[in-house]
Amino acid sequence: MNKRYASIVYLKNPALRALLIGDGIVLTATAMLTPIYALYVNKIGGDIFDVGITAAALAIGAGIAAMLGGRFSDSIKNKKKLVAMGYLIIGVGFLSLTLVHDVVGLACVQLVMGLARPVYETAFDALYSIHLDKKREAQEWGAWEGISYFAAAIGALLGSALVAYFSFTTLFIFMAALAFLSALYVAKLPKSLL
Repeated sequence: MNKRYASIVYLKNPALRALLIGDGIVLTATAMLTPIYALYVNKIGGDIFDVGITAAALAIGAGIAAMLGGRFSDSIKNKKKLVAMGYLIIGVGFLSLTLVHDVVGLACVQLVMGLARPVYETAFDALYSIHLDKKREAQEWGAWEGISYFAAAIGALLGSALVAYFSFTTLFIFMAALAFLSALYVAKLPKSLL
């Protein structure tokens, strides 16, 4: 294989590789609900407008937190802990979905998860940026973009299969388990790496 193309497939930077593994797991978990979200809202008694309202709740929470999250993230020295904590909160949010029985409850959970996401995302972006190699920035951000698309594909298939063969409750527990696994993985990464 041509050396130039081999580097695209194989990311040499160990810090970025470790960050991509942790984030890839959470991105997969998040993507598990995305293609069947409207079915879930319908199952708890909502209609198409409720799908929009609850999705907006997530986006509003994320928008508010994104504006504040960067400043907060900059003030924290150990960004690795912030990323792990964010993954943990997302896992709790996924688990909270097992307790939702109506659209109002779903909107509340979505709002809280929206508030949590940018906090870890800004810390993740800062860590990832710090470890970029000079003259490989686009390639290394491209690796993250690729992982996010592959995670979306795997998550969509896996999430749909879990609901088709089991239930939404099983899906939410599995999503939470992945988020908790990612939080543990990132928390256990050696200080020397990040």
